[in-house]
Amino acid sequence: MLVVIIGNTRTHFGVPLEAGGWHVTRHATQEAPWPHPMPGCPTGIVSVVPEASQTLLRAWEEERPVLLTSANAPLPIAYQPATSLGADRIANAFALYLKVKGAGIVVDLGTATSLTAVAADGTILGGAIAPGLDTSHAALVERTALLPPVPLEDPGVSWGRSTVESIQLGLVAGHVGLVRHLVERMRRDLGAETPVLLTGGGARVLAPLLPDYDHQPDLTLEGGRLWLSRALAERKH
Repeated sequence: MLVVIIGNTRTHFGVPLEAGGWHVTRHATQEAPWPHPMPGCPTGIVSVVPEASQTLLRAWEEERPVLLTSANAPLPIAYQPATSLGADRIANAFALYLKVKGAGIVVDLGTATSLTAVAADGTILGGAIAPGLDTSHAALVERTALLPPVPLEDPGVSWGRSTVESIQLGLVAGHVGLVRHLVERMRRDLGAETPVLLTGGGARVLAPLLPDYDHQPDLTLEGGRLWLSRALAERKH
């Protein structure tokens, strides 16, 4: 099985390993299409870039890949319109729901930071979208004359004693505050103990600062795998 996650910046090719975990290769999304790495293998595509996914569907036509979208979503969707809900968020929600067997919140820290709330019955309720950590960093550097790029890490101070520490504090600690605030708002309705899963590239930076949330780096791939398995079973019928 091959699960392809097409993101705005990077595309991930994931192959589940028999011993658990994933073998993952990464590509720049703008370089699509690529040769299919495993001809004859069941293939699912989870994409937030329609042009790239259509390019792959044409290039891989003989492999009959399954495009996973809201049209074949494995959970009910309350988001309006359902077609505007990103396939990555659906995959995350499905993996979360099967893992926690109830309500939960996924925080995906990618090009955008998205939060997705799932009800106890599995309905995808909605969420929030904000600029991602890297996106905010790039915009700050590009749109100011004197602010330099900095390593994205927590400076461990209460206030920045230099421009670098000040930027790090604002970006990294500020992003932690953004995530915590939005999670707490969602927990007002879902319940104070609602589990939270973190995924996405930015989670490598923020997970140590959010130790009460469960870091699941392969959540989107796992959701895509489970979703593809269901879609293939339905295709047989």
